Amino acid sequence: MAFVLETRRNIESLEAAMDRTADSAQIELILTFKQRISRLSIVCEDQRHCVTALQTIESDLFDISDLHEYFRDSLANLEYSIRWQAGRKHTFPSFVSTIRSLSRRRQTRDLGFAKK
Repeated sequence: MAFVLETRRNIESLEAAMDRTADSAQIELILTFKQRISRLSIVCEDQRHCVTALQTIESDLFDISDLHEYFRDSLANLEYSIRWQAGRKHTFPSFVSTIRSLSRRRQTRDLGFAKK
């Protein structure tokens, strides 16, 4: 969960940086975050499956009745993380296209100044 929160903070700071200035160097950072989110999504999906399966076991040897709240909270956190990741995956292409567009405009503007 700490890794999810750290990645979330990093992406939010990237969004703020893009609001201030956008350049092509940020594309690599965006692609790195996209890969992290894809990995996180896989891990969270697997963990959600495991937590759900563990909750269904009825056995004297594996009694989790005292841990019901822990499993409920873990499942809620995993589901929140999965929803957050799904929302972020769709924003990365627009980040990249925005940066590329701004870079092209900046290059065009710089070329215009160079010709004068």
